[in-house]
Amino acid sequence: MYENMNSLKKIVKGLGKGIATVSLAAGLGYGCYQGVNVTENTSKFFVCNYWLDKDQDSKVDDDEFVGVKDSFRASEEVTLVAEVYNRKGDVMTAKVISGKGKLVYERRAVIPFETCNRKYTITPWFLYNEGGVGTYTVNWEINGTRVGINTFTLNR
Repeated sequence: MYENMNSLKKIVKGLGKGIATVSLAAGLGYGCYQGVNVTENTSKFFVCNYWLDKDQDSKVDDDEFVGVKDSFRASEEVTLVAEVYNRKGDVMTAKVISGKGKLVYERRAVIPFETCNRKYTITPWFLYNEGGVGTYTVNWEINGTRVGINTFTLNR
């Protein structure tokens, strides 16, 4: 569908006006998919730089997340990732809170399929301008109940 990740990023950033963007997987919108290549059925929440469809099969594989870590330079994109199973129709929320306690980013969406991979990419200058360098907390909620938490550091 897209020849490479850079062309997809340009399209998505244009939609999000460069502040914060939602990455799309499998062309189904909202980053959710019906086919999945995972061997377990446990929800996961993590932070990375981005997703790259290495085998061009439009399915998200665990080894296709680049830069899974908890410390980022102020020049790196930060992508929040949730792999959620058996929650179709539930409302998932991602909240990013700066070390100063300020809510700097929040996205909410209905989970459209039994298997869903939601990815939110935040540009580094947005995080830097909203919360500065330091430690950030990501609270993942489903129907208002926290189901996952991540922390990461933004450095200069």
